[in-house]
Amino acid sequence: MKNLRKNLVLLAALGMTVAIAGCTSFTKGYSVNPLAPSTTGTAQLFVGSEGAFDEFMEGFPSQISTVWAQQITGSTAQFSGYNNYLTTSLDYSNDWATAYSTVLYDLKLTEQRN
Repeated sequence: MKNLRKNLVLLAALGMTVAIAGCTSFTKGYSVNPLAPSTTGTAQLFVGSEGAFDEFMEGFPSQISTVWAQQITGSTAQFSGYNNYLTTSLDYSNDWATAYSTVLYDLKLTEQRN
């Protein structure tokens, strides 16, 4: 009985050692996230900045400017406060953060690479 318990413990320890040693080669490469690359090419960086520029130019700033130019009405919908010029700086912080931190930064990187 003592030998059986000793053999089982030895077998379990051996199994754990093999499993741990075998897992490193089995999971190799899974620590790299393909959706968050650490480097990118110049063409991809430029295309990304173009997409962010389109998002900025066709998003909220263009909608609010048409309300203020009285080309569309928003007095009964989601733009009722903006129709009366009731805005704060927080209304624009996301858009300008996109313009400066994404568009201009990526364009600067693209220019430096060329």
